[in-house]
Amino acid sequence: ANTYTVKKGDSLWRIANQNKTTVTNLKSWNNLKSDNIYIGQKLKVSAGSITNNTNTSKPSTSKPSNSSTKTYTVKKGDSLWSISRQYKTAVDNIKSWNKLTSNTIYIGQKITIK
Repeated sequence: ANTYTVKKGDSLWRIANQNKTTVTNLKSWNNLKSDNIYIGQKLKVSAGSITNNTNTSKPSTSKPSNSSTKTYTVKKGDSLWSISRQYKTAVDNIKSWNKLTSNTIYIGQKITIK
């Protein structure tokens, strides 16, 4: 299995994205019970059966491909937190992608998810 050493500013979502996997897989491969990680922690970033000699922890680019970008329309009862859980990302990511300065969203609002 490939491993990755956690750096300042990393999140499970970012590490999963960089390694073309999911947060669920990272948590499973590393026996994590929560989303909390710490600087210097070594994480498996692939299943043990995959042999890959290339370094997969390349820096993420700020422009994701269009195929990975979704638009979500806010419905009654939604919150940034509930949307973040649905798309397995962080509230701060959604706020950043949509240039939101508060946690206030409204019904019918279009939210970009990357």
